[in-house]
Amino acid sequence: MVVNQIRFCVLIASIYLFSSCQHHDRESFISNQFSDKQPIAEIINMPVHSDLEKHFTIDKKTKIHIYAVGELVYNLANSSRKYYLKGDDLELSFTSPPTSSNVINFKLSWNDGIDDKGSVYFKKDGLEFWGKQFADDRNSVYNIEIRIPWVSLGVKSPQDLGFDIAIGDNDDDYKQEGKIAWSKKADHASNFSSMGRITLSGNKNKGKELTSMKYTPIMDGLEDKLWANCPSSIINHVIMGIIRDQRDLSANVRSCWDSNYLYFYFKIQDSNRKPLRKDKADELQTFSDYGWIEDKSGNVMWEMHVNNSTHAGGAQKNQKIDTLFELGPGKYKLRYVSDESHSYKDWDDTQPTTSFYGIKIFKQQ
Repeated sequence: MVVNQIRFCVLIASIYLFSSCQHHDRESFISNQFSDKQPIAEIINMPVHSDLEKHFTIDKKTKIHIYAVGELVYNLANSSRKYYLKGDDLELSFTSPPTSSNVINFKLSWNDGIDDKGSVYFKKDGLEFWGKQFADDRNSVYNIEIRIPWVSLGVKSPQDLGFDIAIGDNDDDYKQEGKIAWSKKADHASNFSSMGRITLSGNKNKGKELTSMKYTPIMDGLEDKLWANCPSSIINHVIMGIIRDQRDLSANVRSCWDSNYLYFYFKIQDSNRKPLRKDKADELQTFSDYGWIEDKSGNVMWEMHVNNSTHAGGAQKNQKIDTLFELGPGKYKLRYVSDESHSYKDWDDTQPTTSFYGIKIFKQQ
């Protein structure tokens, strides 16, 4: 009898310990200041195919603290965050001398300027950019000419430089899906050990090289005869994602120089060019399970967006938001919808580690 009682007590203790561990495995990311406060509105732990709402009133201008957990859209679900909402872009990296650890980077996008019927020009960080697009039914080809003062490269006179190029490709608006580089073999920060070299003399060195010729080109985004005299080098190392074929993304580069500038000419083929302006990225629906706040007229005052989310544990598509937002006096509606999969107790991947799934709103103290 005593032995059975001991076994029973051990069993109860084990169950309690297991239950306790499970409870503590859940992360409560809500601030301790709200530990004894009730939310002014919440929608949590809803099943799939939910469309729920809760009404609340704000008496005076008030900052609210929003805690939310949801599921990203499939376009972002399995991608690394560093590629989220990044459009097509071009990265240039230089070191001087070629073995220096001091890297100068230029990150450029068509959207740095204003597109005028397929042409663009802008200045950025001392660099000048001319672009011109040529499109047909099957693909899109665009030329880019770049002029960089030697002083912007940290040198006073023309000389050989460490050099690399990376081109990112966005085909669905939501993320970069592929990326190619001229020298490096992986998408890490450029350094002298992964770079090739621009050589002005034509002397051969070890490693990847681009010979730059002594010319002064006409800068207009067009491939004039001068560029045909400059050696072309293919940019074809796939450093991220999948590039299906040369129509999906391919490029080559030429270079020339004079006493004041280093010049580049790029011909890039991209079957679905997506520069992705910031205002468009901000308007994208980035969650499939998500919440938002409407005023009494149905205007959206705030909405869950990947711009202010972080990983919520479990599958990468689980994201949480911890943010402040100010509302004026009035009547409001908190809403939350979930799609056909991956919701509370019906997960199709590893569940989040947060203590709830959904959205809670507190008045900021």
